[in-house]
Amino acid sequence: NVFSGCSGIKGTVDRNFFAGAPNLVDIGYGVNTSEVFSGGGNIGLSAGFFGNTNLEGYHEEFLSNTPKLTNINRLFYHSSANNSLKYCYYTGQGGNVAYLNSVSYKLFNNNKNLQSVNAVFVNCTGLVGHIPSNLFDPCKNTMTDVSYMFQGCTGLNGTDNDDNDASGVKNVGISNKWFKGARSLTNASGFLYGCTN
Repeated sequence: NVFSGCSGIKGTVDRNFFAGAPNLVDIGYGVNTSEVFSGGGNIGLSAGFFGNTNLEGYHEEFLSNTPKLTNINRLFYHSSANNSLKYCYYTGQGGNVAYLNSVSYKLFNNNKNLQSVNAVFVNCTGLVGHIPSNLFDPCKNTMTDVSYMFQGCTGLNGTDNDDNDASGVKNVGISNKWFKGARSLTNASGFLYGCTN
């Protein structure tokens, strides 16, 4: 819970935030979802690494320097609705460019060992656009827990066809590709709980 509750932290998470930490395995908060979310509540729990901060964005590949990463539970978790986390960006020819969608298809690109993404974006109401249908492709063989990942993300509205390319993106609602081939997945409870769009 390194920066958890540091509400004065603003700005973005840079692409090289975890550079120099290739052996990092766990930046998540250990949580038992059956205890936490029974009854629909999440009261009295700490947030994860960047939880309850006022970060506004993150580079689409900020986790790419951590190939051994297995747990990012509650990474951007907020204990109540918070619209500060609004965008995901990439580095273009002229500098950093924000995507139209807040969740990038490249988020887990180099994380083939990732197992748990429980409650990563809980109550991040500033997230907008589509959830990429291929978001979990890099870690589909190891992913076990995606429960409550987008709980309360009221600005999200389904999934796209392929990626974050703004040209030709089409909302297809709930994707039948999110968990395609995810043979290790055991918990997807509340994946979109409270997503009203």
